[in-house]
Amino acid sequence: MELYAKCPICQNETFFPVDAITRVDLYQQKGSHWEEACMNCGAVHAYHLDDIKARVSPSRKLLSILLIGFFLFLFLGLLFGVGLILFSTIPGYLIHHLKQEEANKIHRFNSYQIGRE
Repeated sequence: MELYAKCPICQNETFFPVDAITRVDLYQQKGSHWEEACMNCGAVHAYHLDDIKARVSPSRKLLSILLIGFFLFLFLGLLFGVGLILFSTIPGYLIHHLKQEEANKIHRFNSYQIGRE
């Protein structure tokens, strides 16, 4: 999961390298307001906690693709035959579970707002 907000000047996305899973975690790390420079135009803007959104990280997508490829290679190489059908469902389940967990984290983060003071 990666956290981002739109720059009010250039409208490009500014990313925040924090490891917060919820807005409460982010509030504890950064507070309700903090200043961050835009990566595109360089303008410093004060962001409110409710301006921050979450989405799936590209590295998470890459990890999913690599996991699928690894397990398919492993099962095709070692378990060719009837066992392939049985054991090939395991990586699919793992990938589905990881995606569902990530989607739940993003939904929890984006649905909780602290309100502006």
